Amino acid sequence: MILALFLVSHAISQLPSLKVSDNNRFLVTETGSPFFYLGDTGWEMIHRLNRDEISYYLRNRAAKGFNVIQVVLLGEINGVTVPNAEGHLPFTNLDPTEPNDSFFSLVDFALDEAEKLGLYLAILPTWGSHVEDKRHPLFDNLSLFTPENARSFGAFLGNRWQDRRNLIWVLGGDRAPTGYEDVWKALADGITSSDGGQLMSYHIYGGRSSSEVFHHESWLDFNMVQSGHMHPFSPNYDLINHDYNLEPVKPVLDAEPAYEGINIGFSEAAPRFGPFDVRRQAYWSVFAGGFGYTYGHNCIWQMYDTGREPIINAHMPWHEAIHAKGSYQVIHLKNLMLSRPYLNRIPAQDILLSSGESWPAEGTGANHVIATRDILPNGKSSYIMVYYPYPYRVNVKTDILDGSEIQGWWYDPRTGMAFDIGVVENKGTFSVPWNNRLRAGMGGPDWVLILEDPRQNFSKPGQVVRE
Repeated sequence: MILALFLVSHAISQLPSLKVSDNNRFLVTETGSPFFYLGDTGWEMIHRLNRDEISYYLRNRAAKGFNVIQVVLLGEINGVTVPNAEGHLPFTNLDPTEPNDSFFSLVDFALDEAEKLGLYLAILPTWGSHVEDKRHPLFDNLSLFTPENARSFGAFLGNRWQDRRNLIWVLGGDRAPTGYEDVWKALADGITSSDGGQLMSYHIYGGRSSSEVFHHESWLDFNMVQSGHMHPFSPNYDLINHDYNLEPVKPVLDAEPAYEGINIGFSEAAPRFGPFDVRRQAYWSVFAGGFGYTYGHNCIWQMYDTGREPIINAHMPWHEAIHAKGSYQVIHLKNLMLSRPYLNRIPAQDILLSSGESWPAEGTGANHVIATRDILPNGKSSYIMVYYPYPYRVNVKTDILDGSEIQGWWYDPRTGMAFDIGVVENKGTFSVPWNNRLRAGMGGPDWVLILEDPRQNFSKPGQVVRE
């Protein structure tokens, strides 16, 4: 009777399954509603946190508007030789064909907790280091997998969670698959043999994309790029743009940009990435065509805590880092995108016009200005959005707006507040009205300019209307 009651409760609370949109650019729910993937990298959650800590972390992320948590089962930090927080190792005798049910029961719990909170778990079966045939100098990352036992492990995972709707599969784990493609394909075969129907992708190392190796694989539903942590203004829009233009068309997102709180290039002498760096890469990647964005914090991915050896310059416990400024701000990007028609959105760099300043129209390096718009059946647009990392005189071509007038807004990426510029005649070009208030840092330095057809009667930017 108890089991029956649990199954009924579980069925009622299930989240909608996810699928690729009809135009192959975005993710949607099973009913066709847009799904903006707002992820967090909680890589070591399963390995290092107990049940109470998992619940606390997931509640915090759900309250901030995240809807996907990226986690790994066989963790990077001695994930197969050091037990999880409940004292269990994933395998008996380090054998992937002998999974330890006690270890995976904690994953069951995490999936249940996530589902209650409206969260999807993007689960990596193993960190890539457990496939590579080499040792890490800091961790006990043993090479465990062959095509045969990878297929067996994949089948175990696929069968165990084939009915879970709040699950996305992600192979890889910060590694290029080159030389081990047969292992990763076997793992994918094992998972999909259960016909659970969950989406699947691949997480590669910094500055690269899953498309380089697996774009044409049928099991790869969307591409992940990792823009990484090496440069203060990594041009992740180039990675997104490359994948956006591939055939066949598949969705793409930046699944690991610069972590908030990590030293640039991993150097202790370098400054740490802050919330502005997070915002810039978020808007750059989404406006370039990404279907979502993954935030990360250096102290959270490794679930660093007092008494643990910090990995890659951790400087505060994870339960303090969950309150970092950037984690409060990325929700404003998600809300902005969902407050306007989303599934017909395209990149729009061609609408940026030089104002005659010495830089090109779109800016360079840290100044890169980027635009997106929707496209109507007549080829026109109902809205345009332009992200400015800094106040920079880039004008906008507005003859593609469907209307004789323009409603303008400034949108603050820090607060989600929208400031009404007013309605003006659409003369085909819009000169950006930077004023002293904006230049002096009423917030700033970054802003989003929104220009739209007032006849659409859109809600205020960032206000998502639920039907």
